[in-house]
Amino acid sequence: MEKNINFKVFLVLFFLCGIAAILHIKAPSWDWNSYRYYNGWAFFNNRLDIDIMPALFRSYFNPLIDALFYLTIKYLNNYPVIFLLLHSLKFSVFLFLSYKIYLHIYKKKSTKVALVIYSLILTIFSPILILEFSFDSQ
Repeated sequence: MEKNINFKVFLVLFFLCGIAAILHIKAPSWDWNSYRYYNGWAFFNNRLDIDIMPALFRSYFNPLIDALFYLTIKYLNNYPVIFLLLHSLKFSVFLFLSYKIYLHIYKKKSTKVALVIYSLILTIFSPILILEFSFDSQ
């Protein structure tokens, strides 16, 4: 029974994050183009040892995570909704893990549901998460 509830909660969070990603779409920023996209491109085109600091110090971050961004934008370029849904998955996982932590923290059964929902709302509207939930992080 608990696994069924957890799966439903995850699906609801994924659906909400996907809708928010689609509604919040905007053009990529300099930050995204300069190192998230570039580092992935450089990794696959053997440019890591040739280009010297094109994305400032971020050029020397591990390119494997950026390679995932590069591959998804390369192969899903004509399908922006699928791209946004795929990349909203990380926020869904983050919120689901927060949900599980809140379930563990709140022990009193009479107020548990209300406190978990309230805590999730505070997590969703936290300034850091709102700043990260943009195309910069997609």
